[in-house]
Amino acid sequence: MEMTDLKLSKKNTKGMEMPTAIGERDQYPYGVRITLDEEQLAKMGDLFEDANVDEEVTITGKGCFVSKRSDQNQGGKKNRGLSIQIKQINVACKGPYDKGDMKSFIAARAKKK
Repeated sequence: MEMTDLKLSKKNTKGMEMPTAIGERDQYPYGVRITLDEEQLAKMGDLFEDANVDEEVTITGKGCFVSKRSDQNQGGKKNRGLSIQIKQINVACKGPYDKGDMKSFIAARAKKK
């Protein structure tokens, strides 16, 4: 599967005043971030315990488009957008739990406890 990098271009990061904890600007737009709360983490076998910051994961999901917009501002600039509601998600981790699917991850996690 081919991946598309959503990293912000240098043009779009000029003048941004959003420093991170380490003093650098965010490289990716806020709108593409997924946040899982306690309820979702519990459904995913308590993934939180073994997650490490900067660890790469593979995300597979199913969702549906919930809105589609297109408009044009003064000066001719056009804007488009799609909103997707994520309905199902799978997170595949590297390392000892890299079993290929969430069910295997949960089983391996349960054995560790």
